Amino acid sequence: LEAENLSRTIKNSVDELLASVEALSRSFSSVEGAVSHAEYALNELGRSKVQLREGEHVVGAFRVKLLGDDKRKGYFYVTSERLIFEEEREEVLKKVLFIATKKRKIREVALEFPIGYVKDASPGRVGFFAGKGVYITLTDGRALTFDMDDYLVDSLIRDINYVLSGEADRDRVDAVPEAGGLKIKVIKCPYCGAPVRVQLVRGLRSVTCEYCGSTIAIQQ
Repeated sequence: LEAENLSRTIKNSVDELLASVEALSRSFSSVEGAVSHAEYALNELGRSKVQLREGEHVVGAFRVKLLGDDKRKGYFYVTSERLIFEEEREEVLKKVLFIATKKRKIREVALEFPIGYVKDASPGRVGFFAGKGVYITLTDGRALTFDMDDYLVDSLIRDINYVLSGEADRDRVDAVPEAGGLKIKVIKCPYCGAPVRVQLVRGLRSVTCEYCGSTIAIQQ
């Protein structure tokens, strides 16, 4: 009986040790994944035409294809203030017998908007033969569809929610938490004097006057 109890005790101890090792291994893998994710974002940002604003920082970068009337390849950046799509295309510099012998890649910001405009970001299939992608619905009614590698879909959605939830602010030492709730402000256009109703959302730094078309800087 004592031998059985000793054997059971040893087995339980071994099981607990193995469980601890597995948990520690998962923790290290998670940290390594986060570091790799951050390094990739910083490297792509360094190659891009995207200019971060003062106080803005990049959270993630993803190789995507923006679907629509024409499929555009490029990079999608999640920052603390904006979502930015930078299109990448090839320009032919020289042809010999109708064959391109010299080309260069061009990267240009094709789309950007305050991250506070995001109403919903969800995964889904993006075509009959295509794999998974991300559907982003904006508060103004626009809908964007991004095709990307299946294993990155959850990471993109997680990065967007990471910023919108305020968790990104809490993880920064110098961050100032943003108050929740919808904020509406009426400002006077400095150009035509008209009252302009503005919905203040995260990342919004300017609006267009609906009366004269001028760009008005927003101070939040």
